[in-house]
Amino acid sequence: MRKVFAKSKKLSELERKSRETINGAKSEFGTSIKGYPIKWKITSDDGGRILEAFCEDWDACGILRATLPSKYMGFRTVVIGYALTEDKDALKNFTYEDTD
Repeated sequence: MRKVFAKSKKLSELERKSRETINGAKSEFGTSIKGYPIKWKITSDDGGRILEAFCEDWDACGILRATLPSKYMGFRTVVIGYALTEDKDALKNFTYEDTD
């Protein structure tokens, strides 16, 4: 699959910085903890940009939370642990919205 990058200069710069940030995080904090892979992702919300680290093990997440600063290369950081279930695909795109 071929990746398509944004054509606007502003988004291209954001893509470059995102790639640079993820590569730096991989280099500085690693790609796995206790044998569990860390998946790095850049997202944004109303408050700015976020560097997210995903890991399947709660203890590994605790280690990463203790190591990762609250801001890294200008991005807020979040460590997200996700539980293994019999149906991993069910968690990949899970969203719940309270309708009350």
